[in-house]
Amino acid sequence: MVNPRAVLCVTVLLGSGSAFAQEPVVTTEILTGYLLAESNYLVTNRPVIQTDLFIPSDTGLFADIWDSHQLYQPGRMFGAHGDEVDLTGGWIGAFGGYQFRSQIAWWDIAGSRNNFGDAKATLRRPIGGFTPFVGVEDEFVIPRNKHIALVHAGSEAAFTLLRLPFQERFTVSWLDVGRVTVANVLSTRIALGAIATSPILRVSTDDRHHGTYATFGFGFRL
Repeated sequence: MVNPRAVLCVTVLLGSGSAFAQEPVVTTEILTGYLLAESNYLVTNRPVIQTDLFIPSDTGLFADIWDSHQLYQPGRMFGAHGDEVDLTGGWIGAFGGYQFRSQIAWWDIAGSRNNFGDAKATLRRPIGGFTPFVGVEDEFVIPRNKHIALVHAGSEAAFTLLRLPFQERFTVSWLDVGRVTVANVLSTRIALGAIATSPILRVSTDDRHHGTYATFGFGFRL
């Protein structure tokens, strides 16, 4: 539900200071599975394709449309685990060296009796090659009429290894259902003409021994 690829795009946009890009950004990922790393929940351990359309504005307001489609039954549209559509709107701003993002979203999830409303706010501050962040999130489960609160803390990092630019996002999340999760997302970028290709590795675990999960794949940005 929280798309790391979109997070990286937002980081790039904020790195330009007060001038926000106005061109839409389209990214597509083909992955071995659909893992919600920050909550350590493996939606499906079968291949998926996930596409994101991020639409920013010069005022900081943005809209985002994200789609996930499972590939093990490609002809079955929105009828199996791994199919999902997320609609998100929010605002990104920078002040006093800090960067702030707030958003609300609707997650329409196939193969589940529950859809979600989500509200999230994140504050970050770049320090050299690192960007520590803290965030709060509220997930509203429909139709169970139940709230789930989350607190996130961690850091994004940018570094070069073997002449390749890497992006890493490490997160520790506390869920009010009594669980702490640890997640790490690592990606690099390889230019193939006009298309930027990014190998992506996601890993997560928690303190309740629900399992340690990992997914791998490739992202493409036009």
